[in-house]
Amino acid sequence: EATQEEVDAAVAALVAAMEGLKLKPRVVARYYPYFLPMTGDLKIEIDDPDGVLEGAAKFSVTYHLSDEEDGTPVTNTSEIVAIDDAAIIFYYPAATGYDAVDINIYDEEENKIYEFVDVVPEVISQTAETRFSKITSVIIGDEVFDIEELNYNTEAQLKLMEYIYAGYEVYIKLDNNTIVNLEGRAIKL
Repeated sequence: EATQEEVDAAVAALVAAMEGLKLKPRVVARYYPYFLPMTGDLKIEIDDPDGVLEGAAKFSVTYHLSDEEDGTPVTNTSEIVAIDDAAIIFYYPAATGYDAVDINIYDEEENKIYEFVDVVPEVISQTAETRFSKITSVIIGDEVFDIEELNYNTEAQLKLMEYIYAGYEVYIKLDNNTIVNLEGRAIKL
C-alpha cells in the first residue's frame, strides 16, 4: 500500500514526464500527375501540433526510379522548394516497385531539420492510367524513348527528370501521332 504522499509524488513525476513529450509531426502528401502520369507535382501538408518543426520553410522529396539491372535501388531527390509549393517528382509504383517517398524538411537556410520516411502519397487523378495507355513515346531533348523503355530504364528516367528540373520542354507522342506537352496541350513541331 502506498501513502497519499507517494501517490502524489508518482502522479507529479508522471505529469512532468508527459509535459516533456511532444507529438511527432505528421505529413500528408498528395501527388498530382501531369499528362505523363509518371511525373507530377507532390504537395504536402504538415500537422505539427507541438511545434517540433518550428522554422520549417522548405522541402524536397527523395523518390525511387527503376532499379539497376542487378537489383540495386536507384533514388533521386527533387529540387528544394518552399513548403507551400510543389516538388516535381517521378512517381510510378507499377514500374519501379516502390510506392513510398521520403520527405525532407529544411529551414530557410536549407539546413535539414526533419525527415518523414516511407510516405505513400495519395494520387489525385482518376484518369492517369487511361491517359497513360495512349502514350507511345516521350521526346526528351533530341532523343525519343519508347514508353516501355522509359518505364524501366533508369538512365532515361534520370534524363527525363533532369530536363524537367532544368525547365526544358518534354514532349509526349500519343497513339494517334499527336504531340503534346506535359500539361497535355497539343504542340506543333
